[in-house]
Amino acid sequence: MKARDATDRARVTVYLDYDDLATLDELKAQVRRTERRTVDRSELIRMAVRHLHDEMVSASTTKRGSTR
Repeated sequence: MKARDATDRARVTVYLDYDDLATLDELKAQVRRTERRTVDRSELIRMAVRHLHDEMVSASTTKRGSTR
């Protein structure tokens, strides 16, 4: 996959409720504890989008490859 930089990005507005913001802050703390690095909310949202995409592609591949 091609490395991404700021010129490859688009600006998006996302509206979250306070519970979602709290969850993002919990995830930031988890990444800091486990990976010893800092991330911002935008990076967490990009990570979530990529993870969801990978799951959907994987599920699609599994369905196509099944014998049912």
